[in-house]
Amino acid sequence: MGFLRVLRMRHLAILWLSQVLSAMGDFFYLIAVMWIAVKVAGSGAGIVAAAEAGSMLLFGLLGGVYADRWNRRTTMIVVDVLRAIAVAILPILALTGTLQLWHLVIVAVVVGSLGALFDPALQASLPALSGNPQILQATNGLMDITRRLARALGPSLAGVLIIFLPLAHFFTLDAISFAVSALAVFSLGRHFAWKPERSQDMIQGVKGLLLAVPLFTLLSVPIGIALCASVMVAIGVAGLARFGFTDPPIHEVLFVRSWRNLRNS
Repeated sequence: MGFLRVLRMRHLAILWLSQVLSAMGDFFYLIAVMWIAVKVAGSGAGIVAAAEAGSMLLFGLLGGVYADRWNRRTTMIVVDVLRAIAVAILPILALTGTLQLWHLVIVAVVVGSLGALFDPALQASLPALSGNPQILQATNGLMDITRRLARALGPSLAGVLIIFLPLAHFFTLDAISFAVSALAVFSLGRHFAWKPERSQDMIQGVKGLLLAVPLFTLLSVPIGIALCASVMVAIGVAGLARFGFTDPPIHEVLFVRSWRNLRNS
């Protein structure tokens, strides 16, 4: 049971739990930003989804390079703090009635671009945090299921919270989850190898790979899929804005989606 061995290691357990909470916060953010964007801008809400997806694609390749150049612990902490601040602004604007579409777009770009730095920095830190290949394999598996847990548990939890909380406070929950993630990374301390000794050599290697035709061909497939998915999300949001919010209410939709995810898993 490799997962149990990982969870017995205090620093890995703390890191994993913080990433589960962060993934749940991202799910709450996605719900809130789409529904509020539709209310604010109608069919123009697709711009928010396109802005975040575009920034992730634009900064995706650079994120891996700078994750090997900078101190990874510092990078993750700074990224989480900046994302927490950016997202925390939205509920203030929403509750004061001053939230506009361009606010959502700017925050989406910030969240998407900074996420392109955090994810490779986290992934590159796991070998040093794990200590041996067997623990590393189990750790990678745990980190991989964080998004799946968010998709499975997020709808039902969101369906309960939407009854008691204004939708704008879903942004607050996401900001809190970023703060928890930053504190968890900070608690790991400085004694792990957070920065590679030969980062310049690694950067040159990445540049060489990017110039290779086979690698470009492989990258074009997921990039194309991501772009198509972004377009589909934008079209779906526009369609939702066109036909309006009808029954069933949002919390019932979330409960049904959660039940389907659990049944199919």
